[in-house]
Parts: sequence; structure tokens; C-alpha cells
Amino acid sequence: MRAFAERMPGVPLLANMTVFGKTPFPCDGRIRGNCSMVIWPVSALRVANKGQEDL
Repeated sequence: MRAFAERMPGVPLLANMTVFGKTPFPCDGRIRGNCSMVIWPVSALRVANKGQEDL
């Protein structure tokens, strides 16, 4: 990811992560340093599903 970011100077980068993924990228400051945004879009869906399950 760092190599890609270096090839695209000035271009905002987005990391689309998942909590239970098998990506080699850590979900800490090391990946955030290369990206403008980091999102975990499925996490909200998991929380909503758990809420429905508990009804």
C-alpha cells in the first residue's frame, strides 16, 4: 500500500477494512499514515444484525 501511495502523490486514499478480514495490513496508525480515510463498513451492519437478533 505504501508503494501505491508513493506513486499517487496528492491523491486521497481510502482503506476499506473489515474487522475479521485476513488482510496483512494492521488496523492502527501504520495504515492510517498512508490513507486519508479508513472505513470499516461491515461493522455497522454486524451491529444492526445483532440488534435485530436480540429483539
